[in-house]
Formats: sequence, structure tokens, C-alpha cells
Amino acid sequence: MIKRYIAITTLTLSFALMLFAGMQLSETRSAPNPGTQSYNTTLATSSLEVEAVDENGATVTELLDDYKSLNTLEIGKNYGEYVAAKNTGRADEYVRVIIRKYWTDQNGEKVRVVDKKSENDTVTETEAIDPGYIVLSGKDASWLYDANESTKETSVYYYQNKLSAGQLTAPVLTGVSISKDVLNHYEEKVTKNGNESTIKVTYIYDDLKLNLDIDIQSVQANQEAIKSIWGVDYVSIVNDKLVIAKQGGAHE
Repeated sequence: MIKRYIAITTLTLSFALMLFAGMQLSETRSAPNPGTQSYNTTLATSSLEVEAVDENGATVTELLDDYKSLNTLEIGKNYGEYVAAKNTGRADEYVRVIIRKYWTDQNGEKVRVVDKKSENDTVTETEAIDPGYIVLSGKDASWLYDANESTKETSVYYYQNKLSAGQLTAPVLTGVSISKDVLNHYEEKVTKNGNESTIKVTYIYDDLKLNLDIDIQSVQANQEAIKSIWGVDYVSIVNDKLVIAKQGGAHE
């Protein structure tokens, strides 16, 4: 008998938005407001076995579509965006989601900037461009975090419940925000003209783009499919629920 495993990467959803442009601040500083945002949202669906849906069960075609008329996105504010998965096929299946968040420059290249601080003749370096400043909210506890396959930039989640035809997962996302901690990364240059001083502040995140990719995958609801298609041997089916046997690597 020939076994046929359904392996579907059915949703690749991505967007990019630009933070505030460079600016000069006087000695009396205030938190900058983001400048005009640019969005680039694509949705590719290669199969009808699984699809992304919102809180009303409607198909998601674009992220942050409700906010495209805005001129700015406020740093620290949560923007609602509901994403769940729906089994639109006829066979039972298990679902996993791979979420990748990162920063790029205007040419689409990844950016690496290091903050250097000196204290007691010791220089410490920290990574300033941090994907952790892209904050995602609302993930339901039924999504299991896979620390074995996750990194600081990429997070892998398995939905523990088996999905029958027509069933939906709990949300994997309900909102996106930019952490106010991005404002902690800047460089200052002081220019003196007589008794007056001007401070030019350059924010490291000026002109960068926030990127978020969501990839939803599904396989037939059996152990062999999970191992063969997803290539993991530590994810098991116990009483129709997925269980991750071991954890290592990155923390959520």
C-alpha cells in the first residue's frame, strides 16, 4: 500500500514597515514620533487544505490592512491583527506555524549594529538591532513553543490539538507593536556655538524596516507524517494531542 502524506505550506504572510526618519533634537528632548510608514504585504496560498482566518472566520488576505490609511504607527501601541488557521480540507491534520521577525535597511538587507559601553575600563558590546523589539501578542496557550528549532529571530509553534475538517485553531496572533526600547539606541553629537549647544541625536532604528513572516504548515494527523514531512522525532501524538518531548536552545 502506498501511503500519501499531505504536506502543505499554505500560507506565507509578510509585511514590512518603516520607522521614523532621522531628526535633530534640542537639549530638551522628547520621544520622536514615527514618520510615514511604508507597507508591503503579500499573501501566497498554494492549497486550500489550510488557510489563515480572522476572529470572524474570514480569510486573511493582508496584515494590518485596517491601518493602511494612517500616516504613522505609534511606537509602543498595539495594533490588532488576528491570525488563526482553519482546516479547509477533508482529512484530519496537525498544524505548525513558523514566525520570523527581523529588521532590514531600505535595500532589504539585514542590519547589525553593536552598542559599545565603557565602564571601569571594561568595554561591553550588545546587539542593538534586536528582533525582540518586534512584539507579537495574543498567542493562545494551546500553541506549543519549540525551543529546539527556534532562534532569537525565528519561533516555531505546534498547535497541540488535532484539526478536523472545518475546525479552527486558537489565535497565534492578535496584535503587533514596536517596543519603546528602540528609543534607547541612539548616538549623540554635541555642537557648540558660543554659549549655545545643539545636540544632534541619531536613532539607530531610523529608516529601518520591521519585517514579519508567518508560515503556516499542515500534515496528515499521524506520527509518520510528522516525522517524515516536518523532520522532527521529538513531537509525538498522545491522546490526539501533540506533545514536545524535549526542549533546548532558545527561550520564548
